[in-house]
Amino acid sequence: MLALGTAGARWATTAADTRALASADTTRLYLAPVLMAGVHDTLLEERVARAIGRWTGVRVVGASMLRRTGGVVSRPSDDELRQAALDLRARRYVRAFVAGTPSRPELSIVLTDASQAQQPLADIRTSWPADVGVQDSLLSDVVERALLRRALPMAWQGSALGSRSLPARQALAQALAAFDQWELLAADSAFEMALRYDPELAEASLWQAAARYWRGLEPSRWAAPARAAAAGSARLSPPDRLRAAALTHTLEGDPVVACAAWNQSIAADSTSFLGWFGAANCLARDRAVLPDPRSPSGWRFRTSYRAALTRYRRAFEQHPATLRSLRGDGYLELRRLLKLNAGMLREGVAASGPPAVFYALATLSADTLAFIPFPAAVFQAGRSPVLTRTLASVSAAVRRQQELFRDIAITFISSDPQGSEPREALAWAQLMLGDASALDTLRSARRLATSAPMQLRLQGEWAWMRAILSYPDDVEGLRLAADVADSVLGSPARGDVDPVLVASLAGLTGRAELAASVEAGHASTRNTGLPLPLAGPSRRLLALAASGAPGSALDPVARHLDSLLDHATAQAERRSLRGLAFGRAAALASLDVTLPHADEVIDAGPQVGEARAAWRRGDASAASRALAGIAAERRLFSAADLSLDVVLPEAELLARLGRPDEAVRWLDPVLLAVRARAAAPEPITSLVLVRAAAFRARLARETGDSATLGRRVEALRALVGRGDAMVKALVPDARGATPLQRDH
Repeated sequence: MLALGTAGARWATTAADTRALASADTTRLYLAPVLMAGVHDTLLEERVARAIGRWTGVRVVGASMLRRTGGVVSRPSDDELRQAALDLRARRYVRAFVAGTPSRPELSIVLTDASQAQQPLADIRTSWPADVGVQDSLLSDVVERALLRRALPMAWQGSALGSRSLPARQALAQALAAFDQWELLAADSAFEMALRYDPELAEASLWQAAARYWRGLEPSRWAAPARAAAAGSARLSPPDRLRAAALTHTLEGDPVVACAAWNQSIAADSTSFLGWFGAANCLARDRAVLPDPRSPSGWRFRTSYRAALTRYRRAFEQHPATLRSLRGDGYLELRRLLKLNAGMLREGVAASGPPAVFYALATLSADTLAFIPFPAAVFQAGRSPVLTRTLASVSAAVRRQQELFRDIAITFISSDPQGSEPREALAWAQLMLGDASALDTLRSARRLATSAPMQLRLQGEWAWMRAILSYPDDVEGLRLAADVADSVLGSPARGDVDPVLVASLAGLTGRAELAASVEAGHASTRNTGLPLPLAGPSRRLLALAASGAPGSALDPVARHLDSLLDHATAQAERRSLRGLAFGRAAALASLDVTLPHADEVIDAGPQVGEARAAWRRGDASAASRALAGIAAERRLFSAADLSLDVVLPEAELLARLGRPDEAVRWLDPVLLAVRARAAAPEPITSLVLVRAAAFRARLARETGDSATLGRRVEALRALVGRGDAMVKALVPDARGATPLQRDH
């Protein structure tokens, strides 16, 4: 029989065993004697060794070193195999054998790590053919599956994957699995590791370049892997060659040819999510605008966003799991891709001639989705009859896109009936459509959640949705939303929840200081355009300004930020950075507060800048004229299309000009459209919403509207009764000087 050099009782962890494990090498693979129907088959053993030996980065040791006595043998125990592997300094061992019946023989390949002998890394069984040529092909395939220990995701099956480096292929499999879940940052790191082991692995170069491009990184960050993929295109599958060419053409500034290559890759492989998404992304990112006398504006985009949306839909239908990675901030990234909110512009630039900027919103043309570009000056002035007619269908177009998102979410559920994320996606789609059943859908998602952090996140999202659907005066709904938000904010596991959601819930319940702290602490995740040392103080200042905080709260933050600007930036760039750091906060701050450089940076804020600057100069007539111009522009949009953080400062200015009735008419349609707008969690939005609700209650008192005053004050008490004192101070008293408290 076989003598393994050691045998005996079940192994136990000892100091010697620990030393043996520490010295064992994962690149050394012990091949146990290979058995055929219980007989040591040296020929089969050599064939298995050759199948393993095709891979670099792993060395076979074992079978040839063993003393063989021949004859029928029993299978060695795990204890014996493990000790034999450690004696040879091999961390892993392979057991291969053919068993079963003569009419139905079965090949088994088992890969085990010596540190966990009772739990094999891979255990693959398959029927054993009679044909020797087929046997060798099968051995290569089964050994590959065992060594890689990870099946390729469906989207990648059929790729060339030509590397024979085992660690490179293992890293590539890890990268592709991350890519398959649209975890692009994790995929990028794993692609980098794969290329470290095999610099000529063209697939790793191709998809590392694509991951970086789709993350929106600068071309300099993905140029090298894109060119490496193009240089190694002979080692790619035919569809991947086209995708590599598409990235190269994009890099060279030729989007027309790039998009054509993506479309050709679809023709070569219509089942691949990657081709559909790449083609959609290429069309959507082409900003070129061309003259077109047939267009209502005289201009058209070179590429059709409707065609891009068709491809996005096919991509998500092919691989709905991608939606998991897009769920952040209430599917904000997907909202941008699909243009799910009315204010989401498609921007363009003139393809030739003098530089010119264009804007377009989703509209309907002959009942077909269209993006008709208008020169920026025409769009911003808003006085063109053609523009007015064109934008009249914005709301209908956006609703159609929201229905598209709902359909995609339903497809997502069909692909994963027991998954939590698909129902979460459907809940957000329902909320966008103003459907209160979003709350029940989110409850269902929470029941299916498989982790405590996921359940807590869904609980927080439910609180946000409940508040949005209860606004402005469903007191019981707002109280329930506040209670659930309190439980999330008070949870010891709050740190596991998306900080955007945490800050939004804090703002919604009147905790402006907490919202500002969370915003400052996670400013690095925000696209502020500011150097990192400035981003945190700037986000803190903006959050406090949005809440209507007094000057005593804003001044220290503003002075600190101003000092950082002076000491941490070059003089030449201070003006532009000052606008980014202070502009929006200056426009949102209470009229009683003057931030540093307000007159200089306020134009960086929303359109109220000119009117507000005139009021600060004491020129009430100029302020009124500016507000009248803004009102004319607003005729293009419905209330649900307007942003509350833009409209609130304008309404506050009207009240200061002694026109509270006009302020009510200015603010009410936008404030009451909160449910129709169904915004995703956003800290500044939540802070402004509470401030706007308190301001509307004060207007009710000024105009003698006691019924509205009573309802709004009661609703605010339910929502912010545990909030900061400075927020509660904004809420007027409906009857007298009763402190604002929650009833518990």
